[in-house]
Parts: sequence; structure tokens; C-alpha cells
Amino acid sequence: MAFFSRLIDASKVTAFMVLTATATGSPAAVGILALCATAPVILLGPSIGVQIDRRSPSKMLVVGLASQVVVAAGLALLAGAGLAGVPVLVGAALILGTCQAVSDNCLNVILPHVTDSDRLLRANGIMSTGQSMARIIGPMAGSALAVLAPGSLFVAWAVLSAALCCVVVARVGGTSAQVGHGDSRPSWRDGFVWIAGSGPTRRLLIAVTLNNMAYGSMAAVLPILAMQSLGLPPATYGVVASTTSLAALFGSMLATVAGPRATLMRVSMASLVVQLGGFSALAFAWSAPSLFVAVGILGLSTGAWNVASSTRLMAIVPAEVRGRVMAAYRSVAFAGSPAGNVVGGATGEGWLRVPLYAAACAAAVALVVFAREPRGRSADEER
Repeated sequence: MAFFSRLIDASKVTAFMVLTATATGSPAAVGILALCATAPVILLGPSIGVQIDRRSPSKMLVVGLASQVVVAAGLALLAGAGLAGVPVLVGAALILGTCQAVSDNCLNVILPHVTDSDRLLRANGIMSTGQSMARIIGPMAGSALAVLAPGSLFVAWAVLSAALCCVVVARVGGTSAQVGHGDSRPSWRDGFVWIAGSGPTRRLLIAVTLNNMAYGSMAAVLPILAMQSLGLPPATYGVVASTTSLAALFGSMLATVAGPRATLMRVSMASLVVQLGGFSALAFAWSAPSLFVAVGILGLSTGAWNVASSTRLMAIVPAEVRGRVMAAYRSVAFAGSPAGNVVGGATGEGWLRVPLYAAACAAAVALVVFAREPRGRSADEER
């Protein structure tokens, strides 16, 4: 289920950017579409978390998927009539981004509820592996169909969303109907308050946000660095993203296998150390082969880090506030990426390498923050 949900999301972002670039040729317009995909998670996440805890994650997931069906079907009709212009795409991106925020938060709440603690790492690893596979396939499928048959792409989104909705109703609904309801009057502030009072969660969030800032800073200059400085042909730049996603797939599988043998703390620490090495290698990459090695290292470490860190979070947060905490956590963490974009874009105007050095520094700080976790305490909370 997570695979198909992420497949829609990954193809959606790429397709909207391709359609906008084709229609306008404006980098600003393309940037706005990219921002629309992330903004709902940052701005609406805490409110979505309240609704998840007030109602139930399964019901909210059905609402999110059903809304995707309606929007995607409407886009297909508008595309068939030749009316799917940029304003329509912006509106659709915001609505679908909100639906995706609902779906992601609900899945993160449902998984630890329907999975035994001893099997949580394996279940989360399988989910993350499926999402990594979707990130490889989605952008390629989205860009190709956006050019060849956008109407068919929108229909595919509607069909997949409807199928997922049926799966949730048939298999998940009954088991997760009462996850929340720990507080009769939940507030969007509850998640932030809980995180502030939980040392392990607070340190984890700081590390994740710094990592997202590092990746955002890197993303602001990586295409220009690869094509203009390192001589990578523009037509093959997509291979860089595919390399990262493929390495992340192996990283998530590695963390899933290594987790039961080592503690999640050790897997997380190892992935952060490798990630710092990847950013450092990228900062000093002077050829296309060295670039691919660096992004491969980053992808591998990111896949392992995502599995280990998200599993620790699921194990720590109690069920009665899980919706609010998960949503608040993702709201702050996701904000790191556009913040990194701004920093990278501003500092990269002078010299392209500066944002990469900044990314390596952010990764180093994330490692230091996370390493302050008391060993004995984390071992109890992560299992």
C-alpha cells in the first residue's frame, strides 16, 4: 500500500513540474509547483494530526484517498478538454499535497498500531523499501506520461487511489478504528509540546531537520554543478536521482536486516557517519564518476537512516498522541528542505561548492546532536 501511495506522490511531483516547464518555461513557476507539494505537510500537518487523533487514522486515510480520486478524475476531465493550465495545476498540487500529507501521517500512525513491537522494524523496513522503489519508478513514469498522455496519467492516479481506498476499508479499517481518542479536546499544539518534553524525540527531530536542510542546500546547486562544472550531459542528469534512489533502496534493506542484530541507535549512528562521508565526498567531487560515488553513498546512508530513525520514533510515541506528534514532527522536519534550498541558492551564487560545504557542516552537527543520546535510555525506548 505504501508503494502505490508513494508512486502516486513521486510521479505527481515530477509530472506537475514537467507540465509547468513545458507550458511556461519559467523556473519560478516550476519552483512554485515544487513548493506546493511540500507546503501542505509543513503548514497543515499539525491540524491533520489533530483530526487523526480525534477521529481515527483509517477513516482519515479513506477521506484522503477518496479526495485524491475526485481531484485526479477532475484533472483527467480538464486535460481532455484542454483546460489543465498552470493555475489548475497549482490548485491540484495543493489539494493533492494535502491528501498526501493525510495519507503519510495516517500510515505512520497505523503501522505501529497493527504491528507487534518486535516486528515493527521489519514492517517499517518493508514499507520504506517499497517507498524507495516507488521513488525510482515514479519520476520516470510521471515525466514520460506527462509528455505523452497527461490525461492517462491522471486517470491512473484516480484508479490507484480508488484501489488503495478499497484496500484500507477491507483490511485496515476495523483494526485501527480506535487508535486515538486519548484526549477529548486535542489541540494542534499538543504534538509540539510532547516533542519538547521528550529528549530522545527532540534530538531525533533536530537531527532529521538538519539532514533535510543539508539535502535542500545540496539540491539547490547539484544540477548546475553536475552539468556545468562536471560536464554531465543534461539528458542523463536524471540518472543521478535514480542512483540516489536505488542506493536508498539497498540502504533501507540493509537497515531492516541489521536492525535485529544491532540496536537501532547503532544503525542510526552508523548511517549518520556514512552520510557525513557522502556529503564530504560530494563537496570535493571533481568528476562525474566521483559525483555518482558520492550520491550513491548518500543514498545508501539515507535509506538506512530513514528506516532506523522512523522506527525509533514509532516505538517512542504513545498511541494516544501519535497522530499529533507524528504530524508536528513531519511539519518541522519537512521545513528543513525549503530552508536548505534558500540557503543553498543564496550562497551558491558566489561559488557552487559553498552550499555543499554547508551541507557537510549541517550533517556533522546532526551527528553530534544525535550522538548525545544516552545509550542506556535509548536502548529501552527503541525496542
